[in-house]
Amino acid sequence: MPPFLVGGDVATHLVSLAELVILSALVYEWGGALATALLLGSPIVLYFGTVLYVDTALALFVAAGFYCLDREHDALAGFFLGSACSVKYLGGFFAAAALVIRRRMKYALWCLAAALPTTLWIFAYTRDPLFPFVRDSLWRIHFAPVSLGARIVRTLTLLWNVTFARQHVNFQPPVTPLLIGIVIALIAIARRDLRARIVAILCAAYVIVFAFLPQDTRYLVPLLPLICVAVAQRLWRPLPSAVARRNAPLAGKAGGAAEGSGTHKGDGASAIRWIAIAPGVFYIAYRLVVMGLPPVNDAQRDAELRTRVPEYAAVVRAGDDRVYACGGEQLKYYARGSLIGDENGPFAYGRILAPDTATLAERLRAIGVQSFLVAKRACKPPRPNGGMELVYEDASAQLWRVMASTRPRAPDSSGTSQPLP
Repeated sequence: MPPFLVGGDVATHLVSLAELVILSALVYEWGGALATALLLGSPIVLYFGTVLYVDTALALFVAAGFYCLDREHDALAGFFLGSACSVKYLGGFFAAAALVIRRRMKYALWCLAAALPTTLWIFAYTRDPLFPFVRDSLWRIHFAPVSLGARIVRTLTLLWNVTFARQHVNFQPPVTPLLIGIVIALIAIARRDLRARIVAILCAAYVIVFAFLPQDTRYLVPLLPLICVAVAQRLWRPLPSAVARRNAPLAGKAGGAAEGSGTHKGDGASAIRWIAIAPGVFYIAYRLVVMGLPPVNDAQRDAELRTRVPEYAAVVRAGDDRVYACGGEQLKYYARGSLIGDENGPFAYGRILAPDTATLAERLRAIGVQSFLVAKRACKPPRPNGGMELVYEDASAQLWRVMASTRPRAPDSSGTSQPLP
């Protein structure tokens, strides 16, 4: 909130970017340049470092927590993983996993202290510590049933889907195309390295949990720093000893030859890092070519939004009205007044929408709405029969103005007119 008040909506994007920078610095300190290159080689990591989602913050707190566990800093580990719980419920998985790994009271107490403020605040307002998933309410999310066979299939194809078949994971930006190779390397390293084994088991357990979640790649982002560090820390360790054994008979030769060997090894490591980060670099270039440079002033911003957001012109036309939007929940960010309407909650489509404008107008007046916006890509326009006036329409949207009630009114005892029943 403070960045928004100071710098507007652009400043809030900079918060996500700052989180990505800190995460990258942490991964570099923990796993070196190769780990950082592997992380930033995933387009989805770069994407969520520039948008208003909390997944980068979750990945940062999870990575910081396990970094502190690796350094035996139990209190800090508890604080960071407790903070991850406050960012997103999925942080609780990593906090619980760390407790299983460490089993120390200091960690548990600090984790509890960091997680409790947000949890208590949620419980105080909703009486549901995992709102809206435990208690039945208007906000309860009902997921479509999925068969066990379908869950098994999408789990077995997950590594492919997150990069090459993104229609199965909500069309999110891809993970690095090197992911399958990275996971194979992690499994191989886990056979002889305890830390890599812990990460592999953690990832396997999380993927089982993910099979029961909505299929969206962003829920997997917190795993990426842990995998990249585990692989990068051990990937090159066997090589120096093998090179040394192979070159042992040459130890007595001139130092210039040894220096040349080190140079070639350094060139090889540098090439691997560039290959690792290349998908992320190409993704940035692709986005800039397709979308152009970001707007730098209000006029450019308005023109960009009119091009990219089909219903933007309609929501701007509504001005300061209280708007009910059908199929355009995310237009809330662009509305000058308030904007309501969603799949669930007190203003859910099933509670408000009607097939004709007269019935719909009565329902909208009851909740103080002045304008009704239809996103044609998601909702069918109402049948006009009075009660609302169509004030704007284009290929993507309709905007209706809710007219004042036309029902006859009878005076009450005080002389004030009231609607007739």
